[in-house]
Amino acid sequence: MTQRWLWLTVVLILLESGVFYARYHDIVSLSRRADTLVTDSSFVATARAVLSRDRVSRRVLERIAEVASRQQDHALQLAALDRIAQRLPDDREIQLRRADTLRAMGRLDEAGLVYTAVAGTTRGDRP
Repeated sequence: MTQRWLWLTVVLILLESGVFYARYHDIVSLSRRADTLVTDSSFVATARAVLSRDRVSRRVLERIAEVASRQQDHALQLAALDRIAQRLPDDREIQLRRADTLRAMGRLDEAGLVYTAVAGTTRGDRP
């Protein structure tokens, strides 16, 4: 009887692991080292699939932004930074990274607005 329970538990764990991997394989693949992802030809497609999800952790979004920056894919980098900024609109670091990315894309007016907004919040902190 105990052996049956043990085998049943093993089968259920394997089944649950398989279902998890099938559902989240794109997110799991982004947990690899950034150096590996930079050379991965499927990174952009995987990142776009992950960005289409409603719920994505900040760690995964940061990984997408980092790798996209290294690949100089500014549109993908901005999409990831925008998702982080939606959750943390008062995070100056994220806003500055967004502005830098917008500037790199040649969207200078938008970048200027973000820089100004960040500078405005900084001025309020000083006497």
